[in-house]
Amino acid sequence: MDAIVQSMRASVELFKLRASTPLPLQDSGGGDRAGSQAGNQQCAPLLKCELALGGSGISLEPKLDDIQVAVNNACMFITELPTMINTRWNEFLEDENDDIPIKSPQDLGTLVAGNRDIQKLTMVLNTVVSSLKKDIDLIHDSFKKYEYLWQNDKTETMNKFLEEGHGVGAYENEILKYENIEKELNQGEKQLQVGMLCVSTEPLRLAILNEAKGWKQTFGTALNNLIRDQMGHWMEYIEKQTGMLGRKIADIDDLRMAVHTLRDVRENEVDVELKLAPIEESYQFLQKHAISVKKDELELVDSLRYAWKKLRGQLVPEVQATLEKVQ
Repeated sequence: MDAIVQSMRASVELFKLRASTPLPLQDSGGGDRAGSQAGNQQCAPLLKCELALGGSGISLEPKLDDIQVAVNNACMFITELPTMINTRWNEFLEDENDDIPIKSPQDLGTLVAGNRDIQKLTMVLNTVVSSLKKDIDLIHDSFKKYEYLWQNDKTETMNKFLEEGHGVGAYENEILKYENIEKELNQGEKQLQVGMLCVSTEPLRLAILNEAKGWKQTFGTALNNLIRDQMGHWMEYIEKQTGMLGRKIADIDDLRMAVHTLRDVRENEVDVELKLAPIEESYQFLQKHAISVKKDELELVDSLRYAWKKLRGQLVPEVQATLEKVQ
């Protein structure tokens, strides 16, 4: 009987040691975030949980209370093992020297449960999970800086941004900001050990990563719309001037129109050059940062520079030469 009680006590004590031995909480840099001494070695975690993003925000699954229930049930299972003895139990349990007669496995279970050492160990195990809450909160709080990603409304934020009339550079800065968040999330630790728990941050990181990508695409689409309008404006201008200079000079009205168009092209030459380069660079920026852009737009921006070079470098000199002959 004593051997069984001592065996149960040893099992519960081993479980307590495995569940409550202080272990350092390692951050993404390998540092000690829980205050334990550096250099301590961690053993394999006993249980696994994960941080996830849901309708109520960031949460631990399963909850610490549920994990504590699982620990309690495991401890209870150990202490109730003697009650499961059902094969010739009396041959092993009857001892004339025992002070307390054991008539059934249930009596032995009561004796084990009433052992003071086992009771003390059980009390420790009943609170072992709550002692990890502070370190779990540290991990949880490290992701709070991203809360605005799912709390702020994209449409409302973008409308306000558009009303402020920002230039191309502001759009690009926003895109880079969300891309840097993606890099942070991809470089962070995907799981952390807190005592006996292995806390996986992967589900939470993936959810936040999707939110960041959504914001990046939102600003990317807005930038795309802005430069598409600018590209359309200058393409329309180039095509109009190309059509004017391509007309045959048959009378005085045609001559006047040609002279006026040449003057307009020369006056706007610097402005066109200054505007085309940023448009081209912005489309390159969108492609580099994986923002979806329609294929026909990319083809159009390639033809924009060609159309301008043809107007300025070929058509303008030809019409100028024709006007000099006429004069």
